[in-house]
Amino acid sequence: MFFVCAWLFAAPENEASATAGDASEPSVSNEPRAALPPADCVRLQRQARLAWQQSQRTEALAHLEQADEVCPDTIATILARLGLRRLMNDQEGATRDLKALRTLFGEADQELPVAVVARAILDPSATEDELRLIRDRLRAYHSRFPDDQDLLTVLAVLEAQLGNLEESRKILGELLVVSGSPKIRWAVVLLDLELKRPEDTVHNLNILAQEDSAFSSWAELELLRKYAELGRHDDVARLTDTMLSQGIARQSLIAEAVMDAAWSLLDKNERAAARLLFERVLEIDPTNNEASETLRVLFGSLAEREEHRAAEDRRLDEEEDPYALLDEGTNRLASGDAAGALLLLSRAAIALPDQPIAWYNYGMAAIKVEAWKQACEALAKANQLEPGQPGTLLNLGIAFAKAERYQESISVLEELATAHPELHNAQYYLSICYRQTDDSERASMAMERFNQGKNGS
Repeated sequence: MFFVCAWLFAAPENEASATAGDASEPSVSNEPRAALPPADCVRLQRQARLAWQQSQRTEALAHLEQADEVCPDTIATILARLGLRRLMNDQEGATRDLKALRTLFGEADQELPVAVVARAILDPSATEDELRLIRDRLRAYHSRFPDDQDLLTVLAVLEAQLGNLEESRKILGELLVVSGSPKIRWAVVLLDLELKRPEDTVHNLNILAQEDSAFSSWAELELLRKYAELGRHDDVARLTDTMLSQGIARQSLIAEAVMDAAWSLLDKNERAAARLLFERVLEIDPTNNEASETLRVLFGSLAEREEHRAAEDRRLDEEEDPYALLDEGTNRLASGDAAGALLLLSRAAIALPDQPIAWYNYGMAAIKVEAWKQACEALAKANQLEPGQPGTLLNLGIAFAKAERYQESISVLEELATAHPELHNAQYYLSICYRQTDDSERASMAMERFNQGKNGS
């Protein structure tokens, strides 16, 4: 959930996308900002940052050590040095820096550079203990400066990163009262979505949708989805009409949001309302295959489905692109239509003689319809093109066994069992083949290995 709030550190509010009020007014803070450190200290910190950005870690560390001599016990310097030492796997040095930080954070009169802390908590190598240490210090600072927006933002991010979503939401609520910022309100929406607060989510999305900000368009799209989840069908229709009336620039995004709303209703078994939305998607985008396919499969009559299948078969009879045949055949195989897949995959494999996946899928379709000769030929070809694949070997061994080609099956399955003894199903078919070749001793041993594997022993 860290992403919900971490992006708050991104673009400033006074960009062109912000509201008019934000454009001219900086953050209001009652916190007495720290005086600048000595010029030499600032210069060394900047040199360290440049060296760090150029992956010159040793040089960066040297600059930070010099900065610590010029202005000792500076939180910004120690935080930067701690992160750098972690990257350099200097555990002893990192432990010393962490101890120094704990001492500094424990000093009530120690000035706390919130902007520096904000960068530090975004460090992916920061440990939970370190984040809790920073969080506790910030909480103490917050009691002194409750309206400091930068401080509230960092606290909200920290609580979310530590998994305290309710506390993060509470802090963002305070920040929203102070700032009224669309960016903060959007972060509140994201947290409310995660916390499953539908009414609060809709409330804030409505406010965002009516504001002139960078978030209004996204708020409308998300609001449409939430209306569907809440079963507010009239609001879904109204909002869809409103968004479409604003021009064609967002039509694809609107169609996607309406599609999500339709699936949401279908998941709730509100089929009639869902069908209307799938149809609405096609009104917005007549080329949307997902909507048309869903309407045909889930809502079409048997006669309509059969007519569509016949038309599709006629089209595929004339299809010359082997990859299109492979895709359609694979889709049919995955959907359980092995008979419909077999011819398509046979044509694809013949046209793509060097593609093992074409031969493998062809062989699997043949197994499903018990066309054992075709299965043996296709899977043998797949194994020839890409030797040693466990799935190919297992299914080839099964196909040989079913085709009563027992010695060939034994050869393949023993190869598989040697390379992958964890695939105990091979032992089951080896037992059958050995029994069919009157080798009862090996048959019994294979069956025993199969049972041991099946029982996890």
